Amino acid sequence: MSITGSRDVAMRRLWIDQAWIVGLAAAIYFTQLAATRLWDLDEPLYAACAREMAERGDWVVPVFNGELFHDKPPLMFWTMIAGGELFGWNEFGMRFFSAVFGVLTALAVYHLGRLLFDQRTGFWAAVVMTVNVLFTISARAATVDAALTLATTLAFGALVLGGRRLFAPQPKEAHQRDAVGPCPRAVPAACVPPLPPADNQSTAPMLAWPWAAVMWAAMGVAVLAKGPVGLLLPAAAIGLFLMLQLRAERDAATALRRHAADR
Repeated sequence: MSITGSRDVAMRRLWIDQAWIVGLAAAIYFTQLAATRLWDLDEPLYAACAREMAERGDWVVPVFNGELFHDKPPLMFWTMIAGGELFGWNEFGMRFFSAVFGVLTALAVYHLGRLLFDQRTGFWAAVVMTVNVLFTISARAATVDAALTLATTLAFGALVLGGRRLFAPQPKEAHQRDAVGPCPRAVPAACVPPLPPADNQSTAPMLAWPWAAVMWAAMGVAVLAKGPVGLLLPAAAIGLFLMLQLRAERDAATALRRHAADR
């Protein structure tokens, strides 16, 4: 099969996978979305706050019963106001954008799985997340969790797209030994030169700045959704990953130099 034919097949499979994921997520998250009244403590409270903000014409300061409502940032209320203006101030309007964010998160998980592993892994990761009971509840509720999950997932996706050096395959051990070359036993390990860059990856920045900007912007949206946790949660995960990654690279370089010095 020609290269063009292979690309056409891959693109067709990509669109088919995305269609299945969007269809499954939309069927789960939108079906009978307004069948139940706003329930629990959160949904009615948030909806009332959003409506009061709309009536006051204040899109910055969340207010409930004329008093400052400082429990949540304004992003959720903005989406509820938009849903209320589009579909009316009812259950469907209040929950609409949570369901939209749920569908978009499923797509984001699919592409994140493709980047980290392969297309099949990304597809099944998206399916598993879509049918997850807890996430389904979040995507069908007028709460902040669906927006927070989407923004956090996009931040991780930007890290993967921009961090080619972090996620690039490591060179084979044999290739590393050949690159280092022989070193006399009597000479200390300091004589071993540093490994040459693989495709200029080691001299490239750890994270390309445009994708770093996207990552931080996504975290900013997460903060608008649920406050400091929108920054702390992804930053903690990314920071831990970077620490482990740098430690693994340092340990590998140390082991390689010891091996070369013993030759």
